[in-house]
Amino acid sequence: MSEPIQQASQTQPLRLLHVLYSGKGGLGTYFLELVQSDRNARFAHRAVFYGVETLDPEYERFVRERDIPFTAIRKHRGPDLVATVRLVRAMSRPTDAIVLHSGAGAGAIGALLRSYTSSCPVIQVEHTTSEVKTLRDRFWTSLLRRSSDRTVTFSPDHQDGFASGSTRCVVIPKRPDISFFLPRQRDQANDIRIGMQGRLSVHKDHSTLLRAFASAASRSERPLSLHIAGGGKERKCLEQLARDLGISSSVTFYGMLDRTDLRAMLQSLDIYVHATHGETMCFAIMEAQACGLPVVGSDVRGVRDAIEDGVTGFVFPHRDSQALAELLLELSVSPDLRKRLGTGARARIENEALRQPTAEAYYDILVEVLAERAQRDS
Repeated sequence: MSEPIQQASQTQPLRLLHVLYSGKGGLGTYFLELVQSDRNARFAHRAVFYGVETLDPEYERFVRERDIPFTAIRKHRGPDLVATVRLVRAMSRPTDAIVLHSGAGAGAIGALLRSYTSSCPVIQVEHTTSEVKTLRDRFWTSLLRRSSDRTVTFSPDHQDGFASGSTRCVVIPKRPDISFFLPRQRDQANDIRIGMQGRLSVHKDHSTLLRAFASAASRSERPLSLHIAGGGKERKCLEQLARDLGISSSVTFYGMLDRTDLRAMLQSLDIYVHATHGETMCFAIMEAQACGLPVVGSDVRGVRDAIEDGVTGFVFPHRDSQALAELLLELSVSPDLRKRLGTGARARIENEALRQPTAEAYYDILVEVLAERAQRDS
């Protein structure tokens, strides 16, 4: 490390520009957790929110409460030259590094332009597993992996396309706020409450969950209810499927919930399910585990890593609604099993939270990258 960079990094925070999607989802949750983990004030954060949705009120409240400068840019669907120009301009303001959470299209263009014209380091964060990426996503991923200073993945299992031991790829596991997401004794009730959170999109597998719930509910001795948090364009189709299955009276679609309401929903559950076609590392699962819930998830990459089968929850074969139904029935009749798995899930999350905070990991990466750039420029 060069001496000037080392001295600068020790005396003042590094300016960090986050570029992320404006609507609620995993990218925003990650940004919130990263900022909150910066307890040593390593960074002066700034954010640019960009997308077809208006800026989520929770994100806006978060940055305003912490006096984090931000820009919100709403674009039209499809190419939008005006919004792209605004984004590139917002990304041209003075900063020490860019963290690119949303890596397709205009965000990638702005980051790469800034990197080439001003030697500003770019850190790309892989939020999407390769199994659910479109051809367009794959193009931008490939370009950014070749052009960014580092690519952050959430587990070694997600280092697709990198040679073994590559220094350009860094693993920084996600970590939920375990002081906020806490177990709570559920009030005595007659029904068994099953739930899932996540955007209602084709990348998830809510249809398998609905079919499994219908099968389990028709055979269960106790009433079952299903609680689904999240918004998205698939909601109408999923509501229609619930009606077709005859379970609409037992299923609640909450839409998008803010952090406090989401915690309340999770704490009201007996069982958490995450049916999906693939994840990187899923905050939704970890937040449920932090709340002491047994988790049942699809046996796909990004989920099987998060669940220790038989210890913190169960995995079921991808898209197998009957296998999921059998697990729901098994858990619904066994409070001792639910308690054992939920306790194991909370213990796992607490153990992982003892590792290096997310912000400290980013700080180490950026000091290293800045030193590399200084050496090249000298």
